Amino acid sequence: MTNKADRKKLLVLIIGVIAGFFWPVTAAESPYPNGDTFWFSFYSTSEADSVYALAGGATGIGPYYGTDQSGVLAWADLYNTHISYKVRPACMNGADWQDAGFVWPNDATIIADTAAAVSAVATNTSIGLWDLNPEELRYWKPAELRYLELVTATVRANDPYGRPVMMYEPNARNADGLSQTVPYQDICGKGTYISTTSAYRHNRIWARWSMEQELEAIAAANTSAVPWIVLWMAADAEEGEEHLIRDWCRHDAYMGLIMGGKGISIWSGYRNRAGFSDDFQAYFDGYLSVAADLNLNRNLAPVFLYGTDVSGVTHTVTAGPNELELIYGGATNHYPSVTYTMRELHGQQYLFMVNSATQAVTLTFNG
Repeated sequence: MTNKADRKKLLVLIIGVIAGFFWPVTAAESPYPNGDTFWFSFYSTSEADSVYALAGGATGIGPYYGTDQSGVLAWADLYNTHISYKVRPACMNGADWQDAGFVWPNDATIIADTAAAVSAVATNTSIGLWDLNPEELRYWKPAELRYLELVTATVRANDPYGRPVMMYEPNARNADGLSQTVPYQDICGKGTYISTTSAYRHNRIWARWSMEQELEAIAAANTSAVPWIVLWMAADAEEGEEHLIRDWCRHDAYMGLIMGGKGISIWSGYRNRAGFSDDFQAYFDGYLSVAADLNLNRNLAPVFLYGTDVSGVTHTVTAGPNELELIYGGATNHYPSVTYTMRELHGQQYLFMVNSATQAVTLTFNG
């Protein structure tokens, strides 16, 4: 703690935790794009893991699945942070909406139930953004696209603070597909999930392809939308690859940042998942090392949120691979082995680079 006000806040927090009760405190700075805080959170963390993440540089908690989120809203209030709040209208509770025989509720029901869900918590300033549930709505299904249109419009109509709306988009969705759904959203959050058994775990340039899909869709269909980095942790690494976890976490996060991502959500912070007992903490700490870079010791978040691109920077590879090949979705892509960006903020210049090759690459930069 650096001053008396900070020490007082910490004392209040400690007393509240020990006593088992809490009272309202000043709301944390709103997350981007409504405020200046770089969003960094894990899905479904326990209370203890939420506290750990926040101390390590996370700036929010959630989202959480389930119809009753009052408990996690209380955590957000207690720890003076924000929550990514799942919006699920009552008409969709328990609905097997992907079943071929499912009959979608009529427009009036969708609107009324969404309005009720949002209005019940609309004045709670601990909510930083709205995350739709069900998610992964299919753009090629007219009823689902209509549902997305109605729900997002109703959320906005009932939110006095104009907080951003998003929906998790599946991993394989490309720019064409995203361009059908991003017009209704303020945040484009497509999964950049490279699992520990993925064919791309040693060809992680796929993360660049993933971010490109968001950027292309935003440019084509909703230029006011914000690109998000949605990352993965849900299973132990293959035997003998555990030492790579920290590098994987940092590579994928920094690739998203270099490509223009303005927030990070990680699925999932649920600790007790089957098959994820050995390496959970390694993933957790690997991602939190990036959160610390952004929001704690290096304070790089403003550079990624507001820094301007510096043109004229060139590079030459002097050792190691110059180019990588990615075959995905029936297409062959070629990328440089190192992706980089130069950003300038307040007269300071920052060069960020990430190596996607499986070996060292030596470069010389100019400009």
